[in-house]
Amino acid sequence: MSIQTADFLALLRALLDQKASGRARASDDATDWVNGYSDRQAETLVAVLLWLAEHESDQNALEAELHAATEIVENRDVDPRILREARALDPSKITIATSEYYNYLISLAKAS
Repeated sequence: MSIQTADFLALLRALLDQKASGRARASDDATDWVNGYSDRQAETLVAVLLWLAEHESDQNALEAELHAATEIVENRDVDPRILREARALDPSKITIATSEYYNYLISLAKAS
């Protein structure tokens, strides 16, 4: 059973917070429900997290977004085509703290 639509939409709204701290907190919250997402919710969430990461200017929020995407991908069956979004990430924004997540997601994107 997947999480309720209202809860999922609330999470998506929180991910779009104007403040980086809010986006980071919402990304962390996304990992709490990893096993509660439907396949469609998991894929939507991974896509949103990767889109956010592509445009993220705050390193803490970027780390949280990539971590959440990685956790979902590791625990759910996500269509590999969605992981191609990771290719749009700017490698110059990747730090030591985010490199493990980035490298993992890129390796899956290349394999798809």
